[in-house]
Amino acid sequence: METMNRNEAKKMIERLKKENEQWLSATKKAFMDGIFSIIERVRVEKKKDFILELIQNADDCDSSEISFDLLRSKIIIQNNGHPFKSDPDPTKDEIFAICKLGRTTKESGKIGYMGFGFRAVFEVSKKPEIYSGNFSFYLDKDMIVPHWIDRIPRNIKTRLDKMKGKGSIFVLTGLSNEIRRDVENALENLSPTLLLYLQHLKRIK
Repeated sequence: METMNRNEAKKMIERLKKENEQWLSATKKAFMDGIFSIIERVRVEKKKDFILELIQNADDCDSSEISFDLLRSKIIIQNNGHPFKSDPDPTKDEIFAICKLGRTTKESGKIGYMGFGFRAVFEVSKKPEIYSGNFSFYLDKDMIVPHWIDRIPRNIKTRLDKMKGKGSIFVLTGLSNEIRRDVENALENLSPTLLLYLQHLKRIK
């Protein structure tokens, strides 16, 4: 499988954006309200689980470490595993899966198997940004519509250059003071035995 260059990656994100916007527009409002009310209940009942979801995601992509940099109004999460894979077969395409409700490339038994795992980041951010390989985009409040990021922030570009094509970066923006405190407490209280249950991850910082 060939790696997409940045121009090809941009075209793919723009295609997915158009397809998902059309799908949202064509879908009956009552049906969508039902779907999102279910997701909202899951988000409320499993608050702060996005940390475990991103840790599991890092382990699934063979990362040996993951970092959570908690800044004033955002969190930057970085892992050093393989970047998101794009594949002509939608069932194997990780970018396609992250932009579709109920779709996933994960095997049964893994967190996120039903395709809702990554949506947990919307517990803390309405516009999560994703930088992985040649892909740079964010998801809007509808959770599935991707928007291409042309100008990568300098601090993220520096991180990506040091990563040399490996890993992924997630930027969760718009943190309230309350959410920031909750996340800080959750990170401080992660069980030290968590790594024992992961296959590849050796360090969480």
